[in-house]
Amino acid sequence: MEAGRKQSTVKYPIAIAVDAGGTATVRVPDVPGCIVVAPTVEEAVRRTPAAVAVHLQAAAQKGERLPPPKEMDEHKAAATVGDGVRWETVEVGAVRRFSPRDFMRARRPDLYSDSATEREPEVDTAYLHFVLAQVTERKEEVAFEHFCRRLAEMEICPNLITQTGPTGGGDSKVDSETLPVAEAIAERWYVGDPGRAARERWAFAFSAKKDWRPKVREDVRKIAATGRGYTVAYFVTNQQVPDRARGDLEDDLRNEVGSRRPDPRPDLDRRPCAGEKALRAG
Repeated sequence: MEAGRKQSTVKYPIAIAVDAGGTATVRVPDVPGCIVVAPTVEEAVRRTPAAVAVHLQAAAQKGERLPPPKEMDEHKAAATVGDGVRWETVEVGAVRRFSPRDFMRARRPDLYSDSATEREPEVDTAYLHFVLAQVTERKEEVAFEHFCRRLAEMEICPNLITQTGPTGGGDSKVDSETLPVAEAIAERWYVGDPGRAARERWAFAFSAKKDWRPKVREDVRKIAATGRGYTVAYFVTNQQVPDRARGDLEDDLRNEVGSRRPDPRPDLDRRPCAGEKALRAG
């Protein structure tokens, strides 16, 4: 959303009840099934707008539309939520396109930052291809490695370790690798294979060399020789790789080093949109 642009909001009456232990329950009569429970009234009220937004988004996703909220006095007169409650109103922003991130943000607001992107630069596809083709001539190998890592985080798995030292992996033999994480964290990922990426050790090699075939063989052999138990090795290049050449090379190296075949992944070097997303995020 651009800076200075106002977002329309709608006020929803809410009924707040507090039990003997101090736990607060908020009900939104105009949104069936929308109930928020929290240790304090303040926390319950704070979470309510996000909960209402999730219900509205889910309804919109199914092609449904809830009627506008009634006035608070109408709900008080109807006594739809019982006696002994306190009434307030909360403001809910306009319904946006439903996404898994919005759903998780509403369920676990404490795990997300309140910051928001005000502007996203656009990257021309032709210019992106030109930049990738000029990596070595412009001596931008370090920037290219950073780009590859961000691309892998967005398309394969986000739990990658940043390598330090000279380009080409330095003494670690890899340019990046996965970091083991808890299952509770991996469940919030919406890319790749979260279960495997969280518990297995994957290796990543990045290269801008024009003669990519020997480089792939060299990097995969070095990765296998480390004895660290890598189950999958990814090689990212800025060169155009024919499908047949890639498939033949994968089969040869798999037979040579005995690695497992990774799940089918998109041909990232032929998907400019993936590169553009990484540039915007990087």
